[in-house]
Amino acid sequence: GVRTHDHKLIFFYGHGMGLNGTTDGWVTPASWELYDLKNDPYELNNIYGNKGTEKVTVELKDEIIRLQKQYELDLSKYPELKERMEKHWND
Repeated sequence: GVRTHDHKLIFFYGHGMGLNGTTDGWVTPASWELYDLKNDPYELNNIYGNKGTEKVTVELKDEIIRLQKQYELDLSKYPELKERMEKHWND
């Protein structure tokens, strides 16, 4: 995820990808979470997709892309994670 002073965007890739700490057969869906840290500092209310959050969502997704390029993140090493991110990128 990424954050600004006022918002935090997280891509929750779900469970069940055979990673350390996951249980085979237990799958949860991938999803996005967006929090308004100014009004909800404890991150209790996911506002992703709510009216009025479109601009900040696009800005934070652009920041994720920028950071992936900056740090040369190679998601091809994690094909299922890459597939989930690409599938849900425009949700």
